[in-house]
Amino acid sequence: MENLPPSIIYVYAVDSLKTEESHVTAQGFGHSTPLENPVNETQYHWEGKLHGSRQDIISSSNTNSSLSKLVQNLVLNLKQHPSLTHNKARKPAYRISHDVSSRFKGNAEDTPRKLNPTEEVWFDGDFSRYMRAE
Repeated sequence: MENLPPSIIYVYAVDSLKTEESHVTAQGFGHSTPLENPVNETQYHWEGKLHGSRQDIISSSNTNSSLSKLVQNLVLNLKQHPSLTHNKARKPAYRISHDVSSRFKGNAEDTPRKLNPTEEVWFDGDFSRYMRAE
């Protein structure tokens, strides 16, 4: 049996302080205006390498302010990119990791972090529910 390590999918949160509001006109022009009171904002991220339909690996990621919507997107991508080799060998194709130490490359004012215990419970529940759904 060949060595088939799973592809690691990193899931984490990024906290930031929003100091301006972005505006886009119908023509596509944009500008920002400062917020009177800055707002703390959390965005959830997943990133990793998905198995392709051939032997290739596809780097992919997604960001959402809703953890549930992020999980739904992750599960959709995992279901659309199975590894036939892993399945045939009865090995897991993916592993979820919450390690963010070297993953995040954002702005200096953004703070990447692991999901907190409550977010992990929500993530695990949604992940299980969406994986069972057809």
